[in-house]
Amino acid sequence: MFSTIIYFLVALIIYATSELFGVNDPGTSAGWLQSLVLGIGFFLICRLSFRRILNAAKKSVTFQEDRAISSTISRLSVLALLVFAVNIYVFRLNTAFSHVRLFQKIPTLEALLFLGLFVSYLVMVWYAAYPVQKHLFSRPVSCKQYLFSQLTFALPTLLPWLCLSLFMDLIRFIAYPPLDDLMTGPAGEMIIIMVFIAGIAVFGPVFIKTIWQCRPMEKGPVRSRIEAMS
Repeated sequence: MFSTIIYFLVALIIYATSELFGVNDPGTSAGWLQSLVLGIGFFLICRLSFRRILNAAKKSVTFQEDRAISSTISRLSVLALLVFAVNIYVFRLNTAFSHVRLFQKIPTLEALLFLGLFVSYLVMVWYAAYPVQKHLFSRPVSCKQYLFSQLTFALPTLLPWLCLSLFMDLIRFIAYPPLDDLMTGPAGEMIIIMVFIAGIAVFGPVFIKTIWQCRPMEKGPVRSRIEAMS
């Protein structure tokens, strides 16, 4: 989970820093065709990588399949970040939405759109990993269930950023000068941080418990052993 948090943080940094390098210049055009070709190439790399693992597992009984899958997913996730960076910095896809008024008023929506692009690359990795990884499951799991579990495990990492960004967009949307001056000053920043931390502390566990569908462990030897250790 910690690696997933880092991946999303880096993706957010890549998107946020596009303005510093003039990527949002309205005079530039978005390279949609190049991005599509790059995405197809990335998916083929994912399929070939995991097919190689599957073939190696069939040839050798001592092959450590779980370790190979984990390391390959990590490498391909980093590659997904590089592909996402190329889409932003080289192909400049975000210039296509620079004049959309909704995104100008609520920038968080545009950020979510491009984070969705990065998530689509991660889905390619997980989809390619499924034929290999399903052999390690203790019970039958469909591809749809596997992808959904990966998404529900990863997406809550965006909750803190999403709440804070939407809150800041709301303040800008209200356009009340005294409130705007307060929130952009040191005192306002402290208020935002304190409210933000308090909100995450109160509602974060409930949200994660719901989206992860957590349930109490049934009574038995395993639960008794865990309770005895605590």
